[in-house]
Amino acid sequence: MERARIASRQEGANLPDYTAARRHFSWSQSEAEFSWSQSGKLNIAFEAVDRWALGHKAGHSALIYAQGNDSQAISFRRMHRESCRLANLLTSLGVEQGQCLAIFLPATVETFFIQAACARLGVAYCCLSPHLTKEQLKDQIGCLIPAALVTDPILGQRLPWEYRPEGTKVLYTCEPAGGMDPGDLCLSEAMRGHSTEHQPCWVGAEHPLFITFANSPDGPARGVVHTHGDMAGQLVSARWVMDLKEKSVLWCDLEPWGIAATVYGTWAPWLCGVTTLVQAEPMPASTWYRTVEAFGVTTLYSSPERLRQLAEAGDDLPGRYDLSRLLHLATLGEPLDAKLFFWTRNQLGLPPHDTWWSAITGIIALANLPSLDIRLASCGKPLPGIEAAVVDGQGRPQTLLTLGQLSLRPDWPGLAGGFWEQGRMVPLKHDPNQWLLTGDLALIDEDGYFYIQGRADDLIRVQDHMVGPHEVESLIMAHPAVEEAAVIARPGQEYRPVFKAFVILAPGRAPSSQLRRELLDDTISRLAPLTPLADLEFVETLPRNGAGRLLRRALRAADLGLPLGDTRNME
Repeated sequence: MERARIASRQEGANLPDYTAARRHFSWSQSEAEFSWSQSGKLNIAFEAVDRWALGHKAGHSALIYAQGNDSQAISFRRMHRESCRLANLLTSLGVEQGQCLAIFLPATVETFFIQAACARLGVAYCCLSPHLTKEQLKDQIGCLIPAALVTDPILGQRLPWEYRPEGTKVLYTCEPAGGMDPGDLCLSEAMRGHSTEHQPCWVGAEHPLFITFANSPDGPARGVVHTHGDMAGQLVSARWVMDLKEKSVLWCDLEPWGIAATVYGTWAPWLCGVTTLVQAEPMPASTWYRTVEAFGVTTLYSSPERLRQLAEAGDDLPGRYDLSRLLHLATLGEPLDAKLFFWTRNQLGLPPHDTWWSAITGIIALANLPSLDIRLASCGKPLPGIEAAVVDGQGRPQTLLTLGQLSLRPDWPGLAGGFWEQGRMVPLKHDPNQWLLTGDLALIDEDGYFYIQGRADDLIRVQDHMVGPHEVESLIMAHPAVEEAAVIARPGQEYRPVFKAFVILAPGRAPSSQLRRELLDDTISRLAPLTPLADLEFVETLPRNGAGRLLRRALRAADLGLPLGDTRNME
């Protein structure tokens, strides 16, 4: 395992002393920065938009929207006015506090107006991915039962209208060429005449703000609910991890409908009073570099996949653009391999700072903070205010460099407040005295750095959906030469996760390189496209616990050459 140390290079970081913050910081300090800590009146739209729009930052850009050669800057003043106008429109349509609204749009200015308007109304919203299949759209819209749905004429053609929930109002950003159904509205026309003033609906900290669908290892995606009270965690994590300053321009170049863009491309920078950027144009490497240069991006939140695309485009491109205003680069999604890390540092002039979080944690939980040295392949240390550990199957902390499950004490603002089911929020109750198992396997070293080693449930993301080991195993075991098979996910080339299969052959069949190749080719040909089955190993036995349950963790630890710890009663 790579554990090289890269020295911190950022003086003047917002969090200069990590150890002191771990010892002394409490979330009440973050909450005290908001007006609601004194007034008792809480709404994230007021804290993220109104307090700037009604104060000295009224003309400061809340959003820079770029598309092709065109761009527009949306000030906090305009964001306030347009979100108020839209909130008044939604109120006139009968959309009420406690309901939800679905957003099925590409990256548009309207998406940001809608998010702010929904927050102002106390209406939860959900950004649906344009990559969803019709069946997935049916399931997610059926789960949401939205009071209203906003789309555009192109994406609207893909909606399963035959399953449209009764009473759902539909608003188009512009009128479709074929016309609209009775009762449907054109958003731009419907907003005319509505007031640009709207008093926020004051809500509790646990009131739903947005819904994001997260994949499950044993069923369809579930609607995870995040709440207005998340703002305390969003503010601190953006300030410390992204190192946002007064004049920062933050570009989260990840999918605009995902949770990362919702939190760190919208609410977190606005809570800090800084500008967020969205690039709606498809992004070859030249467009990416041009965007950083043209808009003076200071802070990037990106992914290893994006950095690979830049690296594959060649070493000559970065030198053609002025990247001097870029001060900080953070990533999420998977560990960075050494080759990609050093390419990024050498060509972009900045070391990438990996982070870890999830739809459940709601905010960045582990990070390579700007003031800390970086360890290669590590996602860093816990954010002050969050307690993390690596535990065994009984919830006991593992010894150093021993594989276990990454676990957190569920006691911070940002943690999921519940699930959205059949049009309403079902609250989640967290016990801060118990570990919250994240589903990710990890190690911790002697200096407190965490290293993610894949999923405990062995899910792998393939394009925009998750593939689990069961479907791969079932295809392998359909071969007459196979008695039993087990599949795990493991880090592959450049840390991209891949599947590896362990196979027990049927009686009378002997292992051979020809049979191995035959099994791999046969299985790969029947898998979903791009499913990464990379390796197959013949074994005599598969590890199981006393109840006969397959121990994938034992397979994974052995495959990585790592100690597993106590396997008695392991689940």
